[in-house]
Amino acid sequence: MRKLLIKTPPTIARDYIVGFTHYIPGGEGIDIIYYEQEGIYLEGPEPEHAIKLALKNIAEQIEKYKISRIPASGNDKRYKLIDRIFQCLQVSPELPIHDIFYKVADNLYSINITKGCERFTLPSLLKPDIYEFNRTPGYVGSRKFDEEYPLESVLFSIAGYLGTRIGYTRFSRDAVLLIPEVIWRHEPSLELKFAVETFYEKIRGGVLDISPEPAFILWLSLILRSYRRLSKLRIYVISEPAGANPATIKNHLRIDLEMFRESPLWRELVKSIDRREAIKEGYTHELIDLLEMALSQRSDLAVKISLYLYETIVGAKSVEETYYIASRDFLSLKMRKGEIPKDVSLAYKVAEELRRAQKKPRG
Repeated sequence: MRKLLIKTPPTIARDYIVGFTHYIPGGEGIDIIYYEQEGIYLEGPEPEHAIKLALKNIAEQIEKYKISRIPASGNDKRYKLIDRIFQCLQVSPELPIHDIFYKVADNLYSINITKGCERFTLPSLLKPDIYEFNRTPGYVGSRKFDEEYPLESVLFSIAGYLGTRIGYTRFSRDAVLLIPEVIWRHEPSLELKFAVETFYEKIRGGVLDISPEPAFILWLSLILRSYRRLSKLRIYVISEPAGANPATIKNHLRIDLEMFRESPLWRELVKSIDRREAIKEGYTHELIDLLEMALSQRSDLAVKISLYLYETIVGAKSVEETYYIASRDFLSLKMRKGEIPKDVSLAYKVAEELRRAQKKPRG
């Protein structure tokens, strides 16, 4: 049994590396992944082989979903911070990104790293937290942030960024990243890889927004309902670096989806969605429509009902209270034979689903 240490920077790049380790397949050279203060340990008979497979998994995803660039600031390009990493691994940075990572996977542990290639400063993409709010760019407190990190750490951070990006917000075009919370000790799993592919294939128009948070959390719980190992998550919204603009963290959420999976009421709602989607191809449930309407800020009612529904699921409001709020506009308009807007109709249908879910026998 052997151990391989990936040293982690004290920035968001550490979370990117955590995401990268979730591209390591089980039973392929690594038995256990665990975390210590100095970094992430991979333990197994062939950790280098497992890392090679993780890089190839990310390369396949880059190729499949036609990812064409690694975001870089003007300074990154000026000093060739990313290009030099690939050149040190004897890979041309002019190649398509997927080819770069395929070749990097082959070369990483099979070539001798030359002098001057052992350590690198972090490109902007890997330190957006250093530019956050009113901090001086390039400084942590009063100390200049110019530390260098091992080539492997910077490489895995970049790969992890690409592997955890689930798309862009539809309006501001900021990157949205989905990263599992650190579990002190766990076995390798590819659930994150499959979850990211679900976003690429099903959410083609991009993630609408992560605000209002209750609507986003419910929506995310529905999208990830098949991935039981992805429960405690970090969501980052990143303004990617470009030109004179460095990478910036626009928003950050820590989410625990387990409370929804343990809720009998929520499980019944999910079963209803699953049943209908199994019957009708391309079907979108009224609840998903309502949540997406809330996330697009197209309806104050949708925002309000998503909040009530969230509070009902977590036990802060009763089903009866939420049913009343969600259905009253619809019933009033129906009695007056008025035109019923889409958000009002959706709210009523969700209210009916909620009441049916409450009446289902628990088993």
